[in-house]
Amino acid sequence: MSDRRLPLWRVLRSAANLVWNASRRELVLLIGTQMVSAVALIAQLYLAKRVLEELTTDEGIESFDVLGPILVILVLVRIVVGLSSVVASETQLVVHERVHRAAALEMYAVAVAVELAQYDDADFHDRLSRAQNNIEQRIWSTVWSLVALTSAIVTLVALAAVLVVLAPLVLMLALIGAIPLWWVRRRNNAALYRLSYKYTAEDREREYLEELLVDREPAAEVRAYDVGPELASRIDQLFLDRVRRMRALVRKRIAWSGLASVVSTLIAVGSIAVLVQLIISGQMSVADGGVAILALQQSAVRLASMSASVGSLGGAALFLEDYAVFVRQAVAPPDVDVLDGEKFTGLRLDDVTFSYPGQAEPVLHSVDLSVSRGELVALVGVNGSGKSTIAKLMAGLYQVDSGQVVWETDDGPVTDRARIRRTLGLVFQQFLRYELSALDNIEFGDLASRRSGDSRDRAWAALEAAGIADVIRAKPDGIEGRLGRSFAEGSELSAGQWQRLGIARAFYRDAPLLLLDEPTAAVDAKAEEELFNVVRTLQHGRAVVLITHRMATVRDADRIYVLDAGRVVEVGTHDELIAMAGHYAELYEIQARAYRDA
Repeated sequence: MSDRRLPLWRVLRSAANLVWNASRRELVLLIGTQMVSAVALIAQLYLAKRVLEELTTDEGIESFDVLGPILVILVLVRIVVGLSSVVASETQLVVHERVHRAAALEMYAVAVAVELAQYDDADFHDRLSRAQNNIEQRIWSTVWSLVALTSAIVTLVALAAVLVVLAPLVLMLALIGAIPLWWVRRRNNAALYRLSYKYTAEDREREYLEELLVDREPAAEVRAYDVGPELASRIDQLFLDRVRRMRALVRKRIAWSGLASVVSTLIAVGSIAVLVQLIISGQMSVADGGVAILALQQSAVRLASMSASVGSLGGAALFLEDYAVFVRQAVAPPDVDVLDGEKFTGLRLDDVTFSYPGQAEPVLHSVDLSVSRGELVALVGVNGSGKSTIAKLMAGLYQVDSGQVVWETDDGPVTDRARIRRTLGLVFQQFLRYELSALDNIEFGDLASRRSGDSRDRAWAALEAAGIADVIRAKPDGIEGRLGRSFAEGSELSAGQWQRLGIARAFYRDAPLLLLDEPTAAVDAKAEEELFNVVRTLQHGRAVVLITHRMATVRDADRIYVLDAGRVVEVGTHDELIAMAGHYAELYEIQARAYRDA
């Protein structure tokens, strides 16, 4: 549990601040209802004492006139308590939602701000999973425990004042009786946290398998290979393992809790016996004794509540520490300007070496390459040769181990990754399919200009350039219509159409450099040729880096970089590389022969 670095008070303060900022008005109302309940309890004790005094006078009660007003006030107090309870119960619903929203936004801010390399780190996914599991219930339970603890303390102070006057020894016994319950709750909560922490990876595996069973993307293959029962069986086994561990923990918790309950009960009974003896011996009146017994009973309830609140705070704080530690990774989004595309002259990689987190061996070794305005540069090579990694480094998504990525301009070189990332256009091999409107899918390519007056016209221009405009026009709601089948009103696109939409998103940014990572992987040969005609058109006034497996599509590239095992092994034009009779020529001949045989 090396992530645990925050003191308890800081975790609790962080949770309280989050709730205060998320739902200040409702939180004040909740605290107010708790204070009302505390004051009402003292009022009820006082009224009960008056009733007992009247009932035990030597004269006795001759009419209802004396007790009537006291009982009426008691009824009013009970009504106030009931209304406070209703208000508190309903207000909790609002606070719960607002706190969940605020905590989720905090976590999402971290998730999108951390380096992309973090997502290649299993430890990061463990931290993220624990944070996700704790953002809602744990934060709210922590704050509610703080509210309940405050109420219990206020009430106990008043009850203690009563018992100090009537029976100091009884008060001391009541306080002692709460210690076993508090200690056991603290111990049990710590044990539960250790269990949860230890098996985070197994819980994430179960959640992953559940996604395979219920998500749309893997649904076809899961059914085609009939692996659903196997996945369900593995999920069940993980559940059974969790239940087995939880059952063993619960047995221990029951044993300790039972022992603490017996000890506390014996102390409580002893306290009542002391009060009864005081009444019998005449050292305390029946009225005072009755009030003392009521005060003792309420003190026991409040002490148990306080013990539960303190235990819950300690337990929740252990879980919330994971959330707090995760949120501490938050970094302010870089306040950077988009580079002036008109001043762009080229991009180059100088002696770049890169390793993914947790991997000893680099995936790229001393890579040098460049692309200038007006050039079409291609990266080719077998799977795993490092092509897509180079595209991500060019886009500023990873920090290189050594060397540098340089954006060249008329004003001089730029190496700030955030500025580079905001200025170029990129189509990933695994591009996102946003099941939102077609307009959203396009405008997400350049949110900074989304509110401009020509945004829709630019979106249509990008759709036209990618060859998908006619498909979008034919949709029932056109460019405003939802895409995908996850929602009732959505309409699906083919794999190739989705890919064209992803390309249109990159076109929409109107960047001086376009990185296209396998942009035609899901389209047919005719559509592929059309797209490359568009790319060649866009090449004028831009730089284009094209990553592809299809060697025939890069014949007209100004320069081709051939990668193998993370190294640039050949550089040249198509004719030059064919003349070398090396790696590129071999790959080209293999593909050409495959096309002839087909």
